[in-house]
Amino acid sequence: LALMSSDEEGGYSSEELEELSQIQDTKSLMESNLFKLQIEELLREVRVKPKRIKGVEDFMRTLYAFFDTVQNQKVELNKLSASITDAFQFTSNDVSISFVKPKLQVIGSFISKTMCKPQVNVDLGLVMDKSMFAQDDIKNNVYFDKRKVFLAHVVHLLTTSFQEQSPTPIKISFTNFCGNELKPIAILRTNFAVGKKVKHLEECCTIRMIPIIAENTFAAGGLQPSVNNLSDSDDTNSAFYNQSILEDAMMGEHLKMIHAAIKLCPNASDAILLLKTWLRQRQLDQYFCFNGFHFSLLLAHLIAEKTINKYMSVYQVFKILLDRFIKNSWGPSTPFHLSRELLTLIGVSTPSLPKGKSPVVSSFPDSDIVFVSADGRLNIALHVQQSAFDELLTEAKHCVSLLQAVESSTGSFDSLFLQKIEFVFKYDHFFVIKNALPEEVVEPSADAASAAHLEKVLGAPGKDISKPQLFSKATRLARLLRHGLNTRLSSIAVRLPPLSEWTKLPSPNHSLLIGLHLDSIHSFRLIDYGPIADEEPAASEFRSFWGAKSEIRRFKDGSIREALLWTVELEKFGGNDRKDCLLKIITQYLLKKHMAIRPKQLLYFIDQLDPLLFSHQSLSLGKLKNQSDSALQSISITNAQTRIVQEFNDLSTKVLSLKDQTLPLAIESFHPAHPSFTLTEWRTTLPNADLQDCNSNKYIRKSQETASVFATVLSLSAKESEATVYEKERLGRMLESYGDSLFIEPLDVVIALEPSKKWPKRDAHAVAAVKAAFYIKIGSCLQKQHGLFCKASPGWL
Repeated sequence: LALMSSDEEGGYSSEELEELSQIQDTKSLMESNLFKLQIEELLREVRVKPKRIKGVEDFMRTLYAFFDTVQNQKVELNKLSASITDAFQFTSNDVSISFVKPKLQVIGSFISKTMCKPQVNVDLGLVMDKSMFAQDDIKNNVYFDKRKVFLAHVVHLLTTSFQEQSPTPIKISFTNFCGNELKPIAILRTNFAVGKKVKHLEECCTIRMIPIIAENTFAAGGLQPSVNNLSDSDDTNSAFYNQSILEDAMMGEHLKMIHAAIKLCPNASDAILLLKTWLRQRQLDQYFCFNGFHFSLLLAHLIAEKTINKYMSVYQVFKILLDRFIKNSWGPSTPFHLSRELLTLIGVSTPSLPKGKSPVVSSFPDSDIVFVSADGRLNIALHVQQSAFDELLTEAKHCVSLLQAVESSTGSFDSLFLQKIEFVFKYDHFFVIKNALPEEVVEPSADAASAAHLEKVLGAPGKDISKPQLFSKATRLARLLRHGLNTRLSSIAVRLPPLSEWTKLPSPNHSLLIGLHLDSIHSFRLIDYGPIADEEPAASEFRSFWGAKSEIRRFKDGSIREALLWTVELEKFGGNDRKDCLLKIITQYLLKKHMAIRPKQLLYFIDQLDPLLFSHQSLSLGKLKNQSDSALQSISITNAQTRIVQEFNDLSTKVLSLKDQTLPLAIESFHPAHPSFTLTEWRTTLPNADLQDCNSNKYIRKSQETASVFATVLSLSAKESEATVYEKERLGRMLESYGDSLFIEPLDVVIALEPSKKWPKRDAHAVAAVKAAFYIKIGSCLQKQHGLFCKASPGWL
């Protein structure tokens, strides 16, 4: 029909051309358009509805109108309400500012329409006037103290004057901007939804009020990474401190870049929504990760350099963005630079450079990840932690591989965007360090060479005295465990504590969450092989790193090596059967030796369920080891699991070897049908001493007593409410006496007979009778030919 109408009119309409273009894109990108339809439906679900946006806009107009009426005045810290100032930590009590009403500037995803449900945050910049600061305020925390006084006064105005005229009640709390303790921000919550009543204010949208400054407030030279604004020492710098101030000055500029770039590519905003959904499902949208803001700037860079254009679909933009993220270099030695074309895009004039000459860019040797701004002054990835970045990089590579599978119609939309990947399910082992910043008393290195080796493993402390200790500790801890556990690990992830909100300044949270993804082949080896004993300096470095644990051993191949043997430590957890605790032992040793973190500071999630899993088994093992049989004395839980499989194999051989003439139908197969045979049963069935001689009178008598106990249990259960105290006590004594013999779970197996047409038809009772006859016959054959004690019943043998 479309073709006929186009011929009559002499051409295609714009809607038809767009539809044909979409069909062609889908055909060229993937085998089926199902993935495209799923993306469109997902985007409809995560976009914020216009009705809700209207409510936010109405409230913002009220807020703008209120700040227009605010008067300029002098504000002193000592005169502010203690209920507000208690939320901040000041370096000086004598702080005052000449308050000037701020200009309001929306600086987040609200203006670019990339807000992603369910969390809807509006980042509102409070632009502090340049006249409030002097050039020397960048030194010794003066700027940050004034920033806190400014924010405290704004909150005071909101909770008094604005609260009275606000159409809905507001609630204000505080948190740190990207975890930076130097930069608290205010969180304002209210009900923005039009005509909708909410039960809890926390369910509403939030406005994050962030004090920022104009770009020309301070001279650029004083905020270089190499400058020390906290002391007069020339050997150190305050790079993180300086960058935190510069970050406040460049927020507005970065917003303009993102907004201008998105205008050039209509599908860019949807690609960002898709990316934010992908990050949230992996819990990688945290403040210490490479988050949606960083990806938005990277997308603006790709649009500016014309890698992405306005004709690309959402799927193409998303895939190119991730692919470029993977291929870029982000280290301090080879940082990634935003394109200077972005400055031109927002109308900032840039001086032309001679051909072949690069612009002057600051160096950031003390940063983990470096993402340099277009003007070369700011590391945009200032708060990104190395381990979280590595985790994201791994996830991005996996995502790209899945997208390639989608193109061949074998991919899964669910695993990309719908499946939530929890941290605790993603890693094999994980543990929490309750206080990762103790007073370090680390065992000193024996010589300078050993100290240099340790510094090489953990990384040099760096010259930046302002960098948060927890950031540095997380990076050093990840390097330590990666080096110490070596091939036992596939990957490691270190998560910083989540952002907290407060109204009164809380005690700092210095906990770390660490996840270990194990190598299935090497993770549980009991011996670590070091270098040859006389191979220097490798041998001395190995001894220095492992300390007294390292010892020289001779191996079967004749080599004499440094080695680590972990069997002695493993005995505390139950011997070689508990190799799953081996990583816990090694981790505790490394952290205590090199990080001064004691074992009691670790909450390692590996053996908390041992009392539940092994209590009944330990009781049975204790009774077994009291027997005189030496074979039973060597039984352990792991050996019992192995023995179950061995007993099945032995029984299978005997059953399948029954002579054909003894049975009407031959036995075709003998299959296990119990979790114990696959080592997946949590209550492993152990050998029982009372069953060793099944033909003895003792066993028969024990069976009769057991039957009597069962009859008593059943009768008392039937009339539990009528049972006397004496009867209940008698039942308890009987269960305690016969418990291990009563509750021995049988292990089910299935016997498959050869096909036959002689089985009874349409008569279940007749089939059951024939099966019972087979049980009797098979039991008789096993008893005669192999001496096994067998007892048949109508339902099983």
